Amino acid sequence: MKKVAVVVMSIMLLSLALFGCGKKSALEGKVVDSKGSPMAGVKVVAKQEQPIKGYEQFESTTGADGVFKFTKLFPGSAYELNTYLDGTNKNLTIKTESGPEGQTKLLPESITIRFQFSKDGATALDTNTGLMWARNANIAGRGMPWGEAMGWVSTLDIGGHKDWRLPNKMELTQFVKSGEREKLYGQLASIGFTNVQADWYWSGTENIANGAWMVSMKDSSLVSGYRYDNNYVWPVRSGQ
Repeated sequence: MKKVAVVVMSIMLLSLALFGCGKKSALEGKVVDSKGSPMAGVKVVAKQEQPIKGYEQFESTTGADGVFKFTKLFPGSAYELNTYLDGTNKNLTIKTESGPEGQTKLLPESITIRFQFSKDGATALDTNTGLMWARNANIAGRGMPWGEAMGWVSTLDIGGHKDWRLPNKMELTQFVKSGEREKLYGQLASIGFTNVQADWYWSGTENIANGAWMVSMKDSSLVSGYRYDNNYVWPVRSGQ
């Protein structure tokens, strides 16, 4: 019986390999920035989550209208779509499913790329605010008191830029909320930022005589902390 089962399974797999190659499904979508403007020249890679030979991975590039299209996907299969602005640094990942055989599925919503990473991977431009952030969320490798953070960040040279500072409390709060409410540090990491700490980050805004505002990467809480506390630093600059 075991031999029969093995034979039957082998026949099924062979049939899938032989006849599956004729199955095709199309998937179409659009890539825009945070203001809804189409983004041209964005590479989109479709990677099949459970690979079937001949359908594992495909690439497409957005046109002037921001539209991309895949025409040879395996029907009704789960795919991961990854976007690349410069062909190297991944900007965003979403999961979807290809359409029925012989049909084109349209993504229900445009893929919005809010953060544009530089070619050297050092910085991220927020297309929503025009601010530029360090991609490494713990470039100092440690926390530090507020006064030290204010001085240290001004000495940085990241991506050829030397005008870095601490974000004010509103800039930092808005930035953090680009993730989802729960597990913000994980969401920001999934966008493409590195070394995001599930902890407090300093803003450059003072509060009381011995205090300054800080923001949590866990839940976007904004509270006043003592300046001699050790918190993390996320450098920012005006990107435009």
